[in-house]
Amino acid sequence: MIEIKTFNTFHDFWTYNQSEFLDNYYIYFNFIKILDNTNDSGIQVFDAFNIVDDHDRTIICIWVDSTFFSYSNEWTTEMAIKVNERIDFPKFNNYAFIGQRDLTTSLLSRVNVEATTRKNRHVYTCKKVMPITSEIKGIVENASIEYLDQLVNLGIHYHREEFGLTEKTDQEIESNIISAIQSGILYCLRIDNVIHSILMVISYDRDKPMIGSLYTKPISRSKGYAYKLLHTVTEGLHKSGYNICGLLSNADNPASNRVFLKTGYDSIYDSVFITKEE
Repeated sequence: MIEIKTFNTFHDFWTYNQSEFLDNYYIYFNFIKILDNTNDSGIQVFDAFNIVDDHDRTIICIWVDSTFFSYSNEWTTEMAIKVNERIDFPKFNNYAFIGQRDLTTSLLSRVNVEATTRKNRHVYTCKKVMPITSEIKGIVENASIEYLDQLVNLGIHYHREEFGLTEKTDQEIESNIISAIQSGILYCLRIDNVIHSILMVISYDRDKPMIGSLYTKPISRSKGYAYKLLHTVTEGLHKSGYNICGLLSNADNPASNRVFLKTGYDSIYDSVFITKEE
């Protein structure tokens, strides 16, 4: 038997699913970011529900503003059909769909919705880094305003490769880089006066650091710089008292994903970001 569990208020939805969200924080990272902001003005929750069956399989869905989230570790076709029956996806225009990759794509394809996959991601976690077995050049340090021009240039190229030309302006990227330097969350690998790789700890929420924005300039790749940078920062976070670190990766970049596995990260979830325009 399949049941659609609905809730009278968003608070009821959060309370019912809270242990699932927090026990699997890195899987629900983007989801929780939205949930944390639902009390801000202008953010609307249009629908929130669970699809459950007799075997404790669950699909969790929430429709917030112009984004629809759908998450599950295990589901059946019959359960997914219940989501399609409740939500009229073909009527969605200028919407984003985020969630478990296979589930989200199947929900849209079942009703012949034409949409664009913007990003396939792996979600990783690391509880212990693997030892580095070879010496790699470079100093890993907090990024300094002294190297702002290089850092901004790397940030711009990262965003262009990762998100395309329209995601952010160069001025917005520069502002973000300056803020990250001032906050101490931007790290780099430097050799003499040249910055070769950067990464950012994009969140420390709930004492669970999330790493992102790892980028190495093309001419400096395949030399171990990104590996040393990620390894050093992750190990430093563990030594600072964080028991686990998370990382969001581009699933379509096999070279980067090999670095994550070599460092000691384990892939725990596949997610997708899809948009549907008018």
